[in-house]
Amino acid sequence: MDPNQKHRNTSLKLIATPLLHSTHQHGCSIEMHARHGSRSERAPEESMVGLKHQPTHNEGYQKLPEFHRHEEATNIELFYDLFFVANLASFSSVHEINDNSTLTSYVGFFCVLWFTWCQMTMFDVRYVADSILERLAKAIHLGVMVGLAVVGPGFDPSNQKEHIFRTMAFILMISRVVLALQYLLVMWHVRRYQNTKMPFIIISTTNFVAAIIYLGVAFAFKGNGGKSVAHRSFYVIAVFEIAINIFVSSRWKVASFKGTHLTQRMSLLTLIILGEGVIEICKTISKLVNYHNAWNSATVGCVIASISIIYFLYMLYFDALPPHHFGSIRQQFWAFLHFPLHLAIVLFLVGASQFFIWNKIQQVMVEVSNEFNVLENTPDFITNLATNNTQSISYSLGNLTSQIFNEYKPSKDTTEYNVDDTLAYLAAGYEASQDTTTFHNATDWILFQIATIQNSISQSIYENYGFSVSQKVLQAYGDDDTEAAIFSYLNSINLVFCYFFIATGFTLILLGILDILTLPRAHFNKGLIKNVRIVVSTTAYFAVGAIMCGFVGLRGTDAGNNLGKSPWILIVAAVAVVIVAVVRFVSIPGAEKGD
Repeated sequence: MDPNQKHRNTSLKLIATPLLHSTHQHGCSIEMHARHGSRSERAPEESMVGLKHQPTHNEGYQKLPEFHRHEEATNIELFYDLFFVANLASFSSVHEINDNSTLTSYVGFFCVLWFTWCQMTMFDVRYVADSILERLAKAIHLGVMVGLAVVGPGFDPSNQKEHIFRTMAFILMISRVVLALQYLLVMWHVRRYQNTKMPFIIISTTNFVAAIIYLGVAFAFKGNGGKSVAHRSFYVIAVFEIAINIFVSSRWKVASFKGTHLTQRMSLLTLIILGEGVIEICKTISKLVNYHNAWNSATVGCVIASISIIYFLYMLYFDALPPHHFGSIRQQFWAFLHFPLHLAIVLFLVGASQFFIWNKIQQVMVEVSNEFNVLENTPDFITNLATNNTQSISYSLGNLTSQIFNEYKPSKDTTEYNVDDTLAYLAAGYEASQDTTTFHNATDWILFQIATIQNSISQSIYENYGFSVSQKVLQAYGDDDTEAAIFSYLNSINLVFCYFFIATGFTLILLGILDILTLPRAHFNKGLIKNVRIVVSTTAYFAVGAIMCGFVGLRGTDAGNNLGKSPWILIVAAVAVVIVAVVRFVSIPGAEKGD
C-alpha cells in the first residue's frame, strides 16, 4: 500500500458546523480558539457569500458568515430523493385516477409529499453538515417519507378514515418539529454574528407553529367516512411555510440561496419524475405483450409517441437550464414553480399511459365485436333467431364466450357466473322468462341477453388491462352490475381526456415561464420584446399550451370520442411538444436579432 495514501476519516462529530470556517476548534466546543494558538494579523477576505476566513476579532462578526456550499447534491440528498420517488410510485400504483374524488385525492397527496420534500431540500442546500445529529434528523425525515407511504393508499378526502388522516397529521407534525430544531441548531452556530438570528427565529417559529396546527388538526378528524375540511390545512400550511421561507431568504442574505445547488436539486427531481414516466410506459407495454396481436401499427405509434413526449420534455427542460446564476429572487420563484410543473408532468404522463391502454382496449373491443357480428350473420344463427331456437343460440354464444375468456380471463369469478346464468336463462327460452312484459317479442329479448354477455366480456377485457372502475360505482350499483361498470369506464376516460390535455398545456406554459426566468440579466436590461428568438419561443410555449388546453372542449363530442379511441391523441400531444422544441432550439436566420 502506498504510504502516502490515507484512510478516509469516517468518524462523525456529534454536532458539525455548516460554516465554511468554524468558530469552534471542536464540534461541541463553545469557546473560540485562534489557529495554532496565535492571533492572525491577516485581514479577512470576502467571498461571494461572506467571510472566506474565520474572524479573529469581533469586527469579523459584523459581516456575514460563510456556509459550506456544494456544487452537486450529496449522497444523502440523492438517497432522500429515492424515498420521494418510491413513495410517489407506490401511491400511483394503488391509486388509479378514475373519478373526480380520486383525482382530487391524488393531487392532494402529491401536494403534501412534494412540499414535505421541498422543505427538507431548502434546508439541505443551505445548511447541511454531516454529523451524528444531522444523520439522526435525516433518519427521522426518511421515516416521515415511509410514514406517508403507509398512509398514502388510504388518503381519500371524500371518504375520510380517521386513523389515516390523524396519522398523517402526526407525521407532518414530527417533520416540522425536527426541521425547526435543525434551523435552531444553525442559529446556534452563527450566534456570534450580528443580524443573523432573526431569519432562523422566523423560520423555526413558522415550523413550530405549523407543527402545533398539525397537532390540533389531528383531533379534528372524527369517525370514518366523514368529510371534514380539516385536511385542507395540509395544503394551506405547506404553501404558507414555503412562502415564509422564500420571504426570509429574500430579506436576509444569511438565508439566501445564492451559491447553493438548489437549481440542481430541482432539476434532479424533474429527471426522476420523467424517469418515473418511462417506468409507467414500460409497465404499460408489459401489460400489452401478454396477449395475442399485441403489436400493430397503432401500438407502435403509441410507443413512439409516448417516448417522444418524455424525450422532448427532457430537452425543453434541461437544454434550457443555464450554467450561470440567474438572480436569487428569480431562482426562488423558479424553484417554487416546480410544484405545478411536476404535478402537471405527472398527470401528463399518467394520462398518456392511460390512453395507451385505452387505445389497445378499443382495438380488442373491435375484434370481439367483429367476432360477434360474424357469429350473428351465420345462416344457422339467423335461422335460430327467426325460429326462437334459444338453446342453439345459447350453445353458440357459450362457445364464443369460452374462447374469449381463455384469452381474457375474468378477474372475478362472479363475471363467469353471471355469463353462465345468462346463457342458461337464454337457453330456457323467452316464454319461460319473466321478461314477457318488458320485451314485446322474443327477438328483442334474445338480443338483450346477447348485449348483457358482451358487457360482461367488455368488463373482463378492461380488468385484464388494468383499467379499474370507480369504487363508488361498485358500491352504488353492486359488483354484478356490468352496465354500470361500463358506464363508469366511459366516465373515467372522459376525466382522463380532460386532465391529460390540461396537464399537457400547463406543462408547456410552465416550461415557457421557467425559460423566461432563467434568462441572463442582460436580456431583461435590453428588453425581452426586442429579442426575436425569445418572443418567438415564448409565443410557441404559450400558444401551443393554450391550444392543448382548448382540446378539453371536445370532451363528450363525437370528435372527442373518436380522438380518444384512436392513437392520434398521443400523437397530437407528441407533435405539440416537438413543435415547441423545434421553435425553441432550432436556429432561425434573423431570429437572433436583439441579442
